[in-house]
Amino acid sequence: MKVDLQLLKGQRAENAIVVEWYKKEGDYVKKDEPLVQIETFKITTDILAPCEGILNKILYKGFEHCSINDIIAIISCINK
Repeated sequence: MKVDLQLLKGQRAENAIVVEWYKKEGDYVKKDEPLVQIETFKITTDILAPCEGILNKILYKGFEHCSINDIIAIISCINK
């Protein structure tokens, strides 16, 4: 099952910057493992993997701007 990794409104900002991906496309990820660091209002936050699986596609690379509710990556989950 494919799952979208999305920035949610709980982040308290309208826009964010993708600072650094900790994983590459094709890498295995564990549930709740930090995947990417984002910055809002000069504060950095890690976004965690919602499930165990494979990071299929990164849609926003490092230092790209994105908006809340944007899908930033797609993960193929092993178990959801």
